[in-house]
Amino acid sequence: MTDHKSTESKAQSVRTVIYAIVTMLCVGLGVSTYYRNQPVEMAEFEKVGEEFYPDFNNPNEATSLKVTVFDEEQATIQSFEVEQVDGLWRIPTHYNYPADATEQLAKTASSIIGIKREALISRRESDHPEYGVADPTSRDEKILKGRGDRITLKKGDEVLADYIVGKAYPEKQGAFFVRAPGEKETYVAEFDVELSTKFQDWIDVDLLKIERDTVTDIIVNKYTLAEKTDPDGRTYMGTSDVEEIDITREKFGTPWEIKQLEADEEVNSDAVKALVSTLVDTKIIGVRPKPDGLTPALGVTPEAARNPLMIANIRSDLATKGYFLVPQGENQLGIIAQEGSFYAATNEGLVYELHFGNVFTGDLREIELGQDSEADEEETTNEAGSEPGNSKAENSEGDKGESGAEQQQSRYLFVKVNFEPAYLGEEPTKPEPPQEPQPEAPNAPLRALKPGEQEIDPQTNYEIAMQAYEEELAEYEKASEEYNQKLEAGTEKADELNERLGAWYYVVPADNVDALRVTRASLVQPKGTDEAEQGNQPGIPGSGGLPGIPGLPQTPPGLKLPQGN
Repeated sequence: MTDHKSTESKAQSVRTVIYAIVTMLCVGLGVSTYYRNQPVEMAEFEKVGEEFYPDFNNPNEATSLKVTVFDEEQATIQSFEVEQVDGLWRIPTHYNYPADATEQLAKTASSIIGIKREALISRRESDHPEYGVADPTSRDEKILKGRGDRITLKKGDEVLADYIVGKAYPEKQGAFFVRAPGEKETYVAEFDVELSTKFQDWIDVDLLKIERDTVTDIIVNKYTLAEKTDPDGRTYMGTSDVEEIDITREKFGTPWEIKQLEADEEVNSDAVKALVSTLVDTKIIGVRPKPDGLTPALGVTPEAARNPLMIANIRSDLATKGYFLVPQGENQLGIIAQEGSFYAATNEGLVYELHFGNVFTGDLREIELGQDSEADEEETTNEAGSEPGNSKAENSEGDKGESGAEQQQSRYLFVKVNFEPAYLGEEPTKPEPPQEPQPEAPNAPLRALKPGEQEIDPQTNYEIAMQAYEEELAEYEKASEEYNQKLEAGTEKADELNERLGAWYYVVPADNVDALRVTRASLVQPKGTDEAEQGNQPGIPGSGGLPGIPGLPQTPPGLKLPQGN
């Protein structure tokens, strides 16, 4: 009996202990959950209230910025980076394209200085996805949700500041869950950063750097491409359905003229002004590097011309963008564009060549960088006589791609700049000095004077002529110096532009290019058309063409283009 009571008492004691332990665990779990989801009192953790990077206080120290995000829909890591290398700003994530980054980077760096840890939210690594501060650069395929945006500033290899910014903190406007990479703790911090990862915000988007008042001559070259055969049986891309529009003016403020106007036609000046405005306002929205072996002058290097493999690679790369290699002179190759060309000359002596390629359709990131492979970019080559932009990869405005992002249409563009002194105006001509008077021979007969005529002293005449000559010479020297300065400035600007433009296919808005590929009908109107009617003239882009040495457009005779440099 005693043993039974003793056993029962012991069992009851064990149950009591178990209940107590369970109760304590529940209370502990509740307290842990409560405090894990509440900002911990500042006094408990000495880092609270401190800056994340107290030693970073000079925004001009930063020489690189990298922003990394994680696309949850595509499960891909995406980065944008700008850095200074050997004194030049580049964008490594965009083929090392030149950046105009000094001011933008300093502004971003300034907004990152002084960010403080306001409250500690969690000390657990497992909580990172909950607050959106999991590292977006992680290769852990299990973490598909809850990755933050990582912003890293460096001075050379030295990290100045590095943040992972997560979800917005609901209790305070402008505050976010933030942590430093390498730390498990997640904090609340105010984060008002002036930051853009848009390519156009970090580059000089002004493609041509051309002033509208300087444009004096324009040629629109339109044609349809078709495969042709030369006398030796070799095939090449040739032109047909040729249309050339030659537009010119003497200088800014004088009327525009179009060559070979009919008697009942006149220039639609508003349409020409709109054409010039479109040219001047052409903006870069994306870039692609040219293949090795192409020159800035849109030819092929001697090395590439001797290498069949390089030529094959060049042909393949060009074809995906809407360009073709064609014979150009003896044993030389040049480029012809799928969608025509546009020439514009300025009074600075610069001649701009724009060669239009295929349509490219994609979201903003695809337009900036291209798709995952060049094969994905390939467009269907337009057949002879087809409307521009008729390719299988096009989507209508506003369509969504596989990523779900807004799809936009753009076009590939090659640009080349030549310097032609002929567009500077006439070169100053040095005046001829007057001849000194010859001494009269002894006993020379006197010249008979006409009625009212006075004897003219040859020496006096010479001195008067010499004074006029010296004035003309001074004017010539001044004009010659100005002309030489224009020669130097024009040559230098053409070299600078070609250095910047020569290595790239550019991507520009498709409607921008279509506005340059005008028809003659859109630029003329019946004589006597008043200004109110000018806006109703048609401007529908169409196919035109150029004659050429086998398959290569030649410069029309109206524009003194270009001898090259």
